[in-house]
Amino acid sequence: MKMKPQQLTFTVSGEGHVPQVTVERPGLRSKRGTPVLRFRRLLLGDSQTLPLVLRNNGIIPTKFTVHIMDDKGVFFMKGRQSALRAFHIADMEKDSTGKAKKRPEKPYLLLEHGQSAEFDVFFKPTLAQRLKGKIRVPVSGNSEIDIELVGEGHNDDFTLDNLPGLAEDSQESNAEGNLEDDIIEAVRANHIKFGECAVGELCDKTFTVTNRSKEEVMWFEWLLADAPFQFSPKVGHLQPGCAKNIRVTLKSKVPVTIKRPSVNCKVAKIKYQLPPEEVYDWDDRMRTEKWEDTTERLPGARWPLKRRVVKAVPEPPHTIVERSSHEVELVLSAQVDYAEFKLDTVEVQLKQTELFQTEISTFRMSNTGNVALKYCWEENLEEEIPSKSSGRLFSSTQTRTCSPWRGKPRLEQVFPR
Repeated sequence: MKMKPQQLTFTVSGEGHVPQVTVERPGLRSKRGTPVLRFRRLLLGDSQTLPLVLRNNGIIPTKFTVHIMDDKGVFFMKGRQSALRAFHIADMEKDSTGKAKKRPEKPYLLLEHGQSAEFDVFFKPTLAQRLKGKIRVPVSGNSEIDIELVGEGHNDDFTLDNLPGLAEDSQESNAEGNLEDDIIEAVRANHIKFGECAVGELCDKTFTVTNRSKEEVMWFEWLLADAPFQFSPKVGHLQPGCAKNIRVTLKSKVPVTIKRPSVNCKVAKIKYQLPPEEVYDWDDRMRTEKWEDTTERLPGARWPLKRRVVKAVPEPPHTIVERSSHEVELVLSAQVDYAEFKLDTVEVQLKQTELFQTEISTFRMSNTGNVALKYCWEENLEEEIPSKSSGRLFSSTQTRTCSPWRGKPRLEQVFPR
């Protein structure tokens, strides 16, 4: 009996995956879709740090290297702990005699699926011009990623320094989205954020103006127009190598949201018309005070009464150096609104409590406004105390005021208006 031959069939299948590395930060993209690290416009010698985060979003482990391309030597990189953990150096292969069989592989980074490598990218300008560079990331599989680096150095004589709220990683530098310009510029705005202010409350910030010239005297004036901000001093002189604190205040009687209006400061070099020994520093805050005789005299007094006279110090005579005038821009933002809150009860009723015992009642107060809520509890306590002589009750009122507290609105407690 012949057996009919049978066939045994196997199906072999597989799925190919390409190594993938994506740029999580920066989130900003150029017009061509390339990631961009956009640094601030910095004084020569100053520096700024921005983060670079690379992530393996693929299925398979991915090997890659990172190279910084900068012909001016103003951009630098340093790996954080996650990048150091991903760093590998290949071992050298040897034959039976102990000699190297081939050149060792260059150091590389290896990321498993879902892992990230973080780097700090530094910009420290040495030239007063627009500066650019590139970070190139060759990935195994013959693909590569480019990250553009853009910054600018300056050597201005008049600078705005110590701006409050200007974090190392500014909002402009860490912005997300797509740039529409063909030529990418550095972040240029000097920005002061007042944040939240209550209606009718005086809010203020302080920063510094600096004259970095070694010989020239600088004159400045804040051009306010209809801006709700006030500067003190508004007009002044800056001697060579000196700095002055500027106080800018905001007080509004109505709710208003101020989004990035610019205030310009007019700056010029000046020459005094006085001998050097008679020159003095000046701004519009300066006053002189003296006591002058009046026409009044007390009965029997030999001398007349005196009064205090306060006068503004006159500005020293000077001339403006030709073609030295320019304007420096300062951006301001704030949100002014009424503080609002909500209580889930208007009366706290405590149970009858025995002597030396404690009764606790809890209620919730929510900040329903758009600005921080300042509050202070003031307690008016009506106590009925038994009289020692008759045993009858009499009333006693006590008032206690606690220290002020500051409540910040929680996300789930802020309601749309």
